[in-house]
Amino acid sequence: MGWILRDHDGYFVATQSLSRPGPALPREAEVLAVREALSWLKNTQWDSIIVETDAEVLVRSLHTPNLSPFGLLLDDITVLLSSFQNVKFCHVRRDANVVAHLLASYAFFLVRV
Repeated sequence: MGWILRDHDGYFVATQSLSRPGPALPREAEVLAVREALSWLKNTQWDSIIVETDAEVLVRSLHTPNLSPFGLLLDDITVLLSSFQNVKFCHVRRDANVVAHLLASYAFFLVRV
């Protein structure tokens, strides 16, 4: 999984590519990436953020009760959101999220090597 952080002008600030053992469904991988990004961000000075993801199901399901593993990951995100003053989630097309997918592919490659 991977994420990228840009400032309000769209300039690169930070990125992370993480590998996890075992298979992950795409929607769980997207949620894990957002959770990891928010975990990293809560230790910074940023308290107003916009989360862009191509996982529309994440944006739609964020505040819907769900006891599945996916729903429990969403609960983790909800808890992390309390660390910020202003958070906005936006759905973007996959072709607008290429860098994050390249980072995720790189992490998947590292697990395979």
